[in-house]
Amino acid sequence: MLQNELIVSSDGLGAKYGALNYLACVRNDETDASNEPGITQCERKNLWEQIYITTQECNISTNNTGNIAYRIYEEDDETEGWKYSAYYPDICLHPDSRSILYCKRYIRTDPVYCIGNVTTKKGYITGTYELNKTDEYGNLEVHKSQIGACKELNGAYHFGNVNSCTLFYTTNEIWLNNDNEYISGYEDRTGDFYDSIIYRGIFLDELDGFEKIYDNAYVKIYQITKRLYI
Repeated sequence: MLQNELIVSSDGLGAKYGALNYLACVRNDETDASNEPGITQCERKNLWEQIYITTQECNISTNNTGNIAYRIYEEDDETEGWKYSAYYPDICLHPDSRSILYCKRYIRTDPVYCIGNVTTKKGYITGTYELNKTDEYGNLEVHKSQIGACKELNGAYHFGNVNSCTLFYTTNEIWLNNDNEYISGYEDRTGDFYDSIIYRGIFLDELDGFEKIYDNAYVKIYQITKRLYI
């Protein structure tokens, strides 16, 4: 049985998932009680892909422009490197002079996508193009994700006003490839979250070895269809 409240909240993805993610990393000996929940690389790699869509323009193809979307990274004190974050720090919204120093020093923004119209089997949708990947004609290549759970952030130090959105990857064959065949975008997924039981069971309605037998707005129940041997 999977309850939507494990991952879905009124403010987007999150809910109880953070606690479950922390406990899973404890089980794998990748964090312990000396660390606050949510700060380890183990937990960060199990999060969904969150992007920040700005008003900055980018070129998709000739006479076709879009808007640049960024990912957020925080400095990792342990490794002196950077770790992905699915959340924009509250301290960097309408920051005072002291907070600005933190935002400049410890938060990094990386441009990753150009957001614009994408043709799918269902018609045009607002989708993602990879900024650093082009086809033989110099046009940006489609990154086969669907944008959802957007909310506006006002007064962000790095962006001003910006839309924070989650990327979803499905097994629906709606994307046109170079052979004029419709394919799934699931292979474009980024991060381990999209392979998790919670994501596949709640958002894809697919679990290997199980069949969904009940579904409403709050809960989904799966029944074992074959025994898995490990």
